[in-house]
Amino acid sequence: FMESVIWAFKQLYDKGLAYEGFRVLPYCWHDETPLSNHELRMDDDVYRMRQDQSVTVTFPLDGAKAESLNLTAVKALAWTTTPWTLPTNLALAVGPSIEYAVVASGPLGASDGSAEGVSQFLLATDTVGNYAKELGYGSSEAAVTAIDRTILGADLVGVTYDRLWDYYADEETWGTQNAWQFLAADYVATGEGTGIVHQAPAYGEDD
Repeated sequence: FMESVIWAFKQLYDKGLAYEGFRVLPYCWHDETPLSNHELRMDDDVYRMRQDQSVTVTFPLDGAKAESLNLTAVKALAWTTTPWTLPTNLALAVGPSIEYAVVASGPLGASDGSAEGVSQFLLATDTVGNYAKELGYGSSEAAVTAIDRTILGADLVGVTYDRLWDYYADEETWGTQNAWQFLAADYVATGEGTGIVHQAPAYGEDD
């Protein structure tokens, strides 16, 4: 049996179909070993519904493309239920066909402390009403009315932003030359959150 497996692999190798790469795997810090897929499968009776806390984080936009789109210093709002992954944030994902809106902080003051008109925020147009209170407005209607302009997600791709921390700022050491910018992802939706997804590659293949 083993000889057959090795022979089959050799055929794949000879055809250039085998390669060495990298893969993100779950890791058990207690046992100090990666976990396989079958170890992560759960029986039906061990699944438990739960509610997680979420946070919405501001990412100020910068760079040449942001300037060309008149988005310099506009704060992108990214929503996550896994705030412990934020130190490894390397990108923000947007839906290429989703419309995004720029909204100024409202008369009640935004949740980040910005007074009326001091800051501008970027989030999916469909989610503006849901974030009325955080943006500083008394109602969803008022927040939607305050939309200054809109932009398609595809046009945001390549816009850079100011990173949260400097852990991976050394590009030569960490290979982060192309980090901290908007990427397009088909799985981004507006049913929850802001329509902007925080990406932390260290925590899963989807990222």
